[in-house]
Amino acid sequence: MTQMSDARSTISSTYLNVFYSKLRPLDEYVICQTGDYEYTMLVRNVTDLDDVTEYVIYRNSTSTGYEINSYESTWDYDISNEVYVYSNIGYGTMAVLPCHEIMIAWSIIGALCAGALWVMFRGGLFAWRRSTRS
Repeated sequence: MTQMSDARSTISSTYLNVFYSKLRPLDEYVICQTGDYEYTMLVRNVTDLDDVTEYVIYRNSTSTGYEINSYESTWDYDISNEVYVYSNIGYGTMAVLPCHEIMIAWSIIGALCAGALWVMFRGGLFAWRRSTRS
């Protein structure tokens, strides 16, 4: 994937949301403009680095419609203007995706439940046993 050398504008939020809907929680991604009216996203899962998918959105210059296609690809990209790139690998802008917010929320809930169980079984529930032994 090669970024269009004279990329002059940001990608529409409509197209970004279409790309983001294709992502899973452990995916790395790079999104950029690769041609006139063409935007591309490379996606690779952290657990299976050989599985790379390329999504390409083509839009007609005269209409508001678009077409999206997916292909098997390689994790190979050339970024010439980082200002107009969206990724979570250190280039350009990174969006906080809903799937990541859900993972963080469930992690916090799990940690709170584990802490409550530890307090209940280690500290509070068995306190009467410690006082009767002495």
